[in-house]
Order: sequence, then structure tokens, then C-alpha cells
Amino acid sequence: MSDEKKTFPLPYPAMELTPHEPPILMVETINSVDDDAESAVIGLTVRETNPFLEADGRLANEALIEIMAQAAAAQDGFNALRDGNPARREGFLVGVSKFSVERGVVLGDELEVSVELGPEFESLCVVFCGIRGKDGGIASAELTVWKGAGKPGSER
Repeated sequence: MSDEKKTFPLPYPAMELTPHEPPILMVETINSVDDDAESAVIGLTVRETNPFLEADGRLANEALIEIMAQAAAAQDGFNALRDGNPARREGFLVGVSKFSVERGVVLGDELEVSVELGPEFESLCVVFCGIRGKDGGIASAELTVWKGAGKPGSER
């Protein structure tokens, strides 16, 4: 079996890469990935269909964690696809640390989420995430995610 990765044109639709579906799916495209599959940039626009959008047009801050988790899922799906595996893998957010919000997000904001893989232990992985808008940083966090093909503990 070859170690050569498949190539896909960018931007690539995130909907094909994550187990999320509308209306909860917020990430839209994989905009860039590095060659060693360690980091990626995922794009989205805050749309009026977003379930976390408040009546005044502001996005609830807890949505930023969900956006980062979806970006991590999209990166994982893209990496799996490049490796010749099914893209929509099961996984879930286990924990969040160092969550910081610099400013709020509103309807129509175009965002980029940077995702960088950190340490892994079996099916658990630390993912460093940051969200930026056109005028600078918005939020950051370290996520711990579980990723695998079955239910947690089924790899035993």
C-alpha cells in the first residue's frame, strides 16, 4: 500500500467531511491544509439559519466552541479522505480548556478557524484552535476530542 496521499481541490466542502448536518453544521470549507496533515484552515460565514444566532444578530459565545469542534472534525475527515478512508468518522468533543473570547461574532461575519493537531493518546487527541475574522482574533481554545470508528471503549 502506498503512503502517497490523494489530492483534492481546495476549498473543499466541509459537509462531505463531518458527521454534522444542517442546521447544526456551521463550518463550510476546508480552505488550506499542510502537507503533513497537522494543521488546516476552515472557513465559514455566520448565516441567519445558524441555531446559535440570537435575536439581535449576535452569535452566542458557546457556538464558538461548537465551531472549533466542527473544524476539528472537518480536518480529521479531510485527512481520512486524503488517506483513502471514509471521511465521515465518528467522534465527539471530550473537553475544552483555555477557552478565550476576544470579541463577539455577528450575523454575516466571515470566519477562519485554524486547527492544529497536538498530542494523541490512543483515540484521544488535543487540538489547538483559533477563530479569526477579517479584523483579527476572535476566540481560541484547546479541545480534547475522541475520534474512532466505534463507540468509546470498543477498541478493546
